[in-house]
Amino acid sequence: MKKWWNFAALIGASLSVSSCVDPYEPEIITEAQNYLVIEGALNSGAPTELRLSRTVGLADPNTYSPERFAVVSVESDGGNMIYLTGNANGIYTAPDLDLNPAHRYRLRIQTNTSGEYLSDYVTLKPTPPIDSIHWVQTAEGVQLYVNTHDPLGSTRYYRWEYEETWEVRAPYRAEFEYVDRQIVPRDPIPPRLCWAQENSAQVLIGSSARLVRDVIFNQPLVFIPHTSWKLSQRYSLLAKQYALSREAFEYYQQLKKNTEETGSFFDPLPVELRGNIYSVNNAQEPVIGYFDAGSVQEQRIYIDGSEVNPWGYRVRCDIVMVSPDSLDFYFGGGTLQPLYKDDEGNYYGSENIDCYDCSAKANPVKPDFWE
Repeated sequence: MKKWWNFAALIGASLSVSSCVDPYEPEIITEAQNYLVIEGALNSGAPTELRLSRTVGLADPNTYSPERFAVVSVESDGGNMIYLTGNANGIYTAPDLDLNPAHRYRLRIQTNTSGEYLSDYVTLKPTPPIDSIHWVQTAEGVQLYVNTHDPLGSTRYYRWEYEETWEVRAPYRAEFEYVDRQIVPRDPIPPRLCWAQENSAQVLIGSSARLVRDVIFNQPLVFIPHTSWKLSQRYSLLAKQYALSREAFEYYQQLKKNTEETGSFFDPLPVELRGNIYSVNNAQEPVIGYFDAGSVQEQRIYIDGSEVNPWGYRVRCDIVMVSPDSLDFYFGGGTLQPLYKDDEGNYYGSENIDCYDCSAKANPVKPDFWE
């Protein structure tokens, strides 16, 4: 989901239009700071993760301000209380929860500055399974879609998130390094196989409310441009599907308009978002977020790089041959790194670290789920 940390400041910025008069900095840019932002949902039968942060002004160099040391709990109308565990990044989690669908649940937050926030009670909404994920390749790239349906016709409103993982492979093995004017074996040899990850950053929602049947067909999830490194080797997408209440859907719909459709003079101005979370201490204090509860359905898909050939991304490696009498001239500056040598004693090097060390921009630890 697209982050909301600068959203309140965006409202103020949209009110200021360039002209010939003296620059005017709207007061709301200053006032919009320090509003509480809540992201996430209560999941039944799966881990729950809530992210708490504060909005920051447009002039603030920090783009993310986590809400640390809060006491975050979920309570049922039956009197049960579930406490979430927080970390330094403002992420509060709970393991798989076996929630009773006969009860309603609400969120309670107590900050370390004595602020208290409550959500309305919400009912657990079951989510139907994902029917399929498929992709289509065009000249511009690859588009992934999700399909689902509810045979009971009781869902109608959906939200999706996804996690991307892709394999990164360095083309060459760096067997040597230049130390004290000598070529020596490199130990350890930099990894050539790594994995990179990225989570969804947009509001992805869909509705079948205007259809006779509760069917979502070819809902776009993610587009991978033809020049992206994500599909150069092997790619995986984990899609997560949530059923929404109508009220939650309307909230996310407005959030999507505010965060994705405001960018030019002719776009609609953002409006104030009102979710179902409020401040107990100050009824006038804006709180950004919507607390919802239900089950989550997941499905994973893999795409091999050979399935999308020709693909537009390649690691550029300008390999330089260095004779034994020119080692210091080429390798002494530290930019060109030796990789391997031939039978005649010539060494071959590259300046691009991506050519021999994938850990420069990815993780060499293989994910547990990777196939």
